[in-house]
Amino acid sequence: MKVSIVIPAYNGWTMTHSLLLDLYKHTSKDTEIIVVDDCSTDKEVSDGLAWWKGGMLSGRLRVFVNEVNSGFLRTCNFGVSKATGDIVILISNDVKISGDIEKSVLGSFDSESPTLVGARLLDMDTGWNTFNGVTYPYLEGWFLAFRKEEWLKFGGFDERYRPYDFEDVDISTTYKHFGGNLVWVDLPAFHLGAQTYKYSLEREAQTKRNQEKFKNKWTLQT
Repeated sequence: MKVSIVIPAYNGWTMTHSLLLDLYKHTSKDTEIIVVDDCSTDKEVSDGLAWWKGGMLSGRLRVFVNEVNSGFLRTCNFGVSKATGDIVILISNDVKISGDIEKSVLGSFDSESPTLVGARLLDMDTGWNTFNGVTYPYLEGWFLAFRKEEWLKFGGFDERYRPYDFEDVDISTTYKHFGGNLVWVDLPAFHLGAQTYKYSLEREAQTKRNQEKFKNKWTLQT
């Protein structure tokens, strides 16, 4: 199976550079790497991506730049649409990789059932994912792996939650709704967290709005 890695990025070049270096060290030379730049305002991003594309990741790295700043969800969906691999690994740029992520991920796709793989499964009440006494388990969105065909069939991240937050709860629920599996694997990956979208009162309000959208979408079906 061919693997594509998709990285959404907005500014924060030091993080993206570090992640590309990790992937250079720990992924197969046949693995496609896609970075989607969501209209970064820092020229260091475009210069740095050009350096990687013309250097150590030559022939492996594909770079796309959004026409307008689109936010995390749309940037991810666009990047997945451009992937040529059967298996897509979606990684936020604020993630550190310290070993072979592909081996563990690929071993999770033995089942013919729809499968969503992640580095952290939250199957308890987090304070956000329980409605009317029902807890909706989810894989955190900073590292997700899936068959591209299934992702497109299910519509990817639901853009009603744009620009960000609650998309991972929703896509996990979608997979479960269609009889799929949420698979947690112990990966050599660490999420720094909140590097692009900082924790703030504004973000908390955004999350609460999306929590209500999720409730309206899913609890009416159960």
